[in-house]
Amino acid sequence: MKTFSQFMAEGNPTARMVHKSKTQVTGHISADRGDDESANRGKRKELEKDLKKHGIGHKKGVGEYKYSSGEGTGREVSYQTSKPDKMSKRRFGKVMRRLGRKHGQESVITKDKDKPAKLHYTEKGSKSTSDTIGHSKAGKHPEGYGETSGTKVRSAKLPKKTNKPAYHYESAAWTRKAGKSESGGLNEKGRKSYENDNPGSDLKAPSKTVGNPRRASFCARMSGMKKKLTSSATARDPDSRINKSLRAWNC
Repeated sequence: MKTFSQFMAEGNPTARMVHKSKTQVTGHISADRGDDESANRGKRKELEKDLKKHGIGHKKGVGEYKYSSGEGTGREVSYQTSKPDKMSKRRFGKVMRRLGRKHGQESVITKDKDKPAKLHYTEKGSKSTSDTIGHSKAGKHPEGYGETSGTKVRSAKLPKKTNKPAYHYESAAWTRKAGKSESGGLNEKGRKSYENDNPGSDLKAPSKTVGNPRRASFCARMSGMKKKLTSSATARDPDSRINKSLRAWNC
């Protein structure tokens, strides 16, 4: 996987997209629906008209993603959008969601400079409003959830091949499998990741030593959480995260 510095040294289109996502207010939207390329081409042109109408700049690239069913992957023309100078961030988010809904998209993405990107659901009245999906990182997503490349798109036509490097949004390790220990709790990578996201915190590895004040505090807190968050069906599940954590601390 190439580092961001290597991307910038190459001066490729993807590097410029990554840099923009870290220094400006940007978004991601698509107009593609289904596999009919001719129909999708028309939808892309309509989306471009709407973006222009609102004064929203855009850079076309190729997005690749895993189907929600987990079976197979898809490709689409993806638009990295840029907030106009005279448009507020709040207004930009609303316009992005509205355009996503108009063009048949379940969600759109916005990102505020060096802050984590957010995925916004477009359905009116939906209780799910947005999810934090992480920071911009060079390369393909480690779990295959989706990435965007700066592959050139001509005349709103989806290229047959992706010929430029990709970048993706990746959440902190402590929120993902990569930062979690098989025996419960966080591994070293997860603890470091949590500390980076929460300055002042100092997480330590589990201790099974009776009399250790950290162990006593953890067991007291987690036993209460277990009563609050588990049902009668899951309370005795040995593979649940909470029961694994309790065993790791010998609670």
